Amino acid sequence: MFAPYRLGLRHSDDPPLGVINRLREELPEVNITIDRARLTFADDDPELRSKVHAALERVCGVPGWRDYFYLLPGDPGRP
Repeated sequence: MFAPYRLGLRHSDDPPLGVINRLREELPEVNITIDRARLTFADDDPELRSKVHAALERVCGVPGWRDYFYLLPGDPGRP
């Protein structure tokens, strides 16, 4: 299994469940979990990161996804 991909939640006390549910619909083969202040995506796909960002753009718009999530330290940015 490849390493999971994680994003930080901007509002961890009130995660955007509607957005997360739409991401689950967009990425049915990906296991998506919420753990405290992070959203974790897990799948055996080496292109997981790119798939997640494409789904985020479809669901929230290009800059809009950053209203809900942020890149964690050490992440080089959008693919």
